[in-house]
Amino acid sequence: CALPILLTPLSRADRKPGSRMILKAMAHFGVTPEQTAMVGDKLTGDIIAANRAGIRSVHVERLGEEDLRSEE
Repeated sequence: CALPILLTPLSRADRKPGSRMILKAMAHFGVTPEQTAMVGDKLTGDIIAANRAGIRSVHVERLGEEDLRSEE
């Protein structure tokens, strides 16, 4: 489900691939790592940050415009 909240990093230490921002979000919502997953398109930021936070991760590959045109 989508949640109506926006959490943004306030300092360089909060940015991915660090896990601090994920941990802050989990604390805000009162959830555990077992209840949390990160979906991201960047291995070097999203997926590493998820691994550091101890949560599941799902890596998605975005289709580019050329990929979309080739499916028409």
